[in-house]
Parts: sequence; structure tokens; C-alpha cells
Amino acid sequence: MNKLIFLLVATFLVSFSLKASDAEVLFVDSSVDTIFSQQVPIFNLTLPPTSGQPGEYEILACVTQDGGNFFTGATPNWNDLILGDCGGPNCILGIWNKFSPEPNDANTVCSWNVGTAPRRAAGAVLRYSGVDSNAPVFDSACNLGIGRIATAPSVNTLDGSMVVRIFGSNVSVLLSFSELPGSREFGKVLIETGIQDAAVIFAYGEPFENGGITEEVSIQYELVDTAWRACTISLRMEGSRVGVGVPTLNEWGLIAMAGVLGIVGFMVMRRRKVTA
Repeated sequence: MNKLIFLLVATFLVSFSLKASDAEVLFVDSSVDTIFSQQVPIFNLTLPPTSGQPGEYEILACVTQDGGNFFTGATPNWNDLILGDCGGPNCILGIWNKFSPEPNDANTVCSWNVGTAPRRAAGAVLRYSGVDSNAPVFDSACNLGIGRIATAPSVNTLDGSMVVRIFGSNVSVLLSFSELPGSREFGKVLIETGIQDAAVIFAYGEPFENGGITEEVSIQYELVDTAWRACTISLRMEGSRVGVGVPTLNEWGLIAMAGVLGIVGFMVMRRRKVTA
């Protein structure tokens, strides 16, 4: 009897694992924009909508200038995730998130309190599917500083995670980001105004199938006095659990294993009936 119970439980676990193996966080779409005003004060940046299905997960990042400035929010229906200063003056970076309920015709607006001119701002929206609807963010961390090298910190991830790195700065253009983690880049977004004293944002996502601790990642700016903030966000895959990985067995192998265990269980039950 104990063997039969074991086989039935094993069959259930294999079937559950097969279902879990289908889950994956995937990049869906992105939108970007930038704004510059020499004379007229500006207080917000509008980004075009992304495309996708209702209920998908989105991350919004905006960077703008002026010492003493702060973000007053983002619409429609964005929730604060990470808001803070860069390592020097004239730079703030805001990050928001939400599960998108509205149709794909809604612009995104991030707003701040100081509207003096000249003003520069840049922003990006990254959209993903397969993110856990109850607890989308597993871990996050930020670094800030002044200088040519900006480094996004390491974070913890689960199996099937998507790791999003966001770099924001007040001035300068990017010189190098060639040392990023290779061919695994998804949804890369690079926005800058193309002039001196620009607001620059660089964001991309990297899938981590096997979980673990990510490495630090650095990019290089042109000016030695660039004020920057760099954040790393680990997204939890739908259905993932701490300490429970996504099986790496071939799906056909899992199907065959579940079938064999089911047949064995049926044969054991029939044999017990015959001998009873």
C-alpha cells in the first residue's frame, strides 16, 4: 500500500512539474521617449503605450534634472517601486510598476515638482508576460555615484526570473555598454537627448533560468562628473516558489515518466484486487 501511495504522489509531482516547466517570464514590448525645453518649464514626460495582453507586467523608469526635485507620481495607475536621487546634483531616477489592466491606447505620464527651464528628461517602459501576479518583485537594489562608471548591484533570483537593470544619469552620453552579459539581452532600451547636459536612461532585461545571485554590471559614460543611479530588479516567475526550481528534464521525458508511473500504479492496484 505504501508503494502505491508513493507512486501516485510521484505521478502528481511529475505532472505538476510539467505544468511548471511551461512557465516563463518573457519580454513583450517597450516604449521610450525624451523631452527637452530651453525656455518653457516642464513638469512631466509622456511615453507612448506598449502593446500586449491585459494583465501583463510593466516597469516604468524616468530620469530628470534639478537639485531638490522629486517625482510626484505616474499615471495611469502606476505604483511606486524605487524613487531616489542620483549620486550628485541635477539627477533623480523614478521606477514604477503595475499589471496593465487598460487597453493598449493609454499613454504613460511621469511627473515631478520642479519645472524650471532648461529641463531634460528621458523615460522607458518595459513590458513582460509570465510575472507572478501576487509578488512580482523578488529582490531589488540600487547603487548611486558620481563618475564615468555606473554599476548596477547584484540581486537574488529564483529559477525562471527576469532581471531588469536600469541606469539613469543627468548628463553625458554612454561611451560603452559592450560588457553587458552577452547574448542573453532582451528588451534593451537606450534613450538620450543627444546633446550635452542630457538626461540619459538605459534599461534592459536578462532572463535567469537557473536562479542564483546575479553579477554586478557596469556601463561607462563620457564625462567624469556624471551623476548616476543604477538599479537591479529581479522579477518572480508566475507559480515559482523559494527553493523549488523549474525542472530541466525534457518535456517529452516528463510525459513518458508520468505515463509509466500511472501504468505501474494501475497494475499494482489490479494485482492487489486479484490477490485479495
